[in-house]
Amino acid sequence: MHSEYPKRVVCLAPDAAETVRLLGAADRVVGASDVAAKALGDGANVVAGFDDADFGEIRKLNPDVVFGYGDAHAELLADLARAGFETHVFNQRSVVGVFRQILLVGGMLGLEADAQALVSVLERRMMGIAEKSAKLPTHPNVFVEEWDDPIIVAEPWVGELVEIAGGKDAFNRFRHTVDPSERVVETKDVVEENPDVVVVAWRGKPYDGAAIQRREGWGEIEAIKRGRVFEIDADTLLQPGPAALNQGLAALVEIVEKSVT
Repeated sequence: MHSEYPKRVVCLAPDAAETVRLLGAADRVVGASDVAAKALGDGANVVAGFDDADFGEIRKLNPDVVFGYGDAHAELLADLARAGFETHVFNQRSVVGVFRQILLVGGMLGLEADAQALVSVLERRMMGIAEKSAKLPTHPNVFVEEWDDPIIVAEPWVGELVEIAGGKDAFNRFRHTVDPSERVVETKDVVEENPDVVVVAWRGKPYDGAAIQRREGWGEIEAIKRGRVFEIDADTLLQPGPAALNQGLAALVEIVEKSVT
């Protein structure tokens, strides 16, 4: 029965790639994008960048299934599907969505029990963190920024993780947004929220603390006055997969605990 499940997998999305690796199926991956290859580890066959995968190159690999994410891969995977290949575009934007992704990947690869076990481990760990963080003496207001020009509030699952870690999501009103343009804010909006903590997670761009300090009115923000500006690796926190629930959440827990002592 196992032999009927996909043996030749192409991972264009790093979150799916990490899930495949954690399920013990990395040896089935015949091709990956550059960012997905990082999640798979050494030896992954890089066939594309994250958003410039080539139809012909993927087709040459004769995959049994191709995993992608959102708009970045929707058109390519639609073309591959029309050509007869099995494809799946994930679009998870919540913690529960990450769990569903794990279970879907596991089911598609014939690894349902392993996927359920992984979800159970993540759920128990997160519940333990939430129980501990609920006992913190205070719960700082946390703003997480995923881009600086324009200023973009981090993806919805990040706000959920902030709350699990013991903080308050400064912009939880954006929790159900999809497009990044829906999460654009002005410097004055952040000043009005007056976060106790600012977390920067700029993807593909080095953190510039001086630029943060120069923003109009930001000198009055509690986080700036107290020196509570932190950086988290965007490839960890902004990847809607196990990495966010593991390393990303751990980094937020450390930041919140530092900010209440």
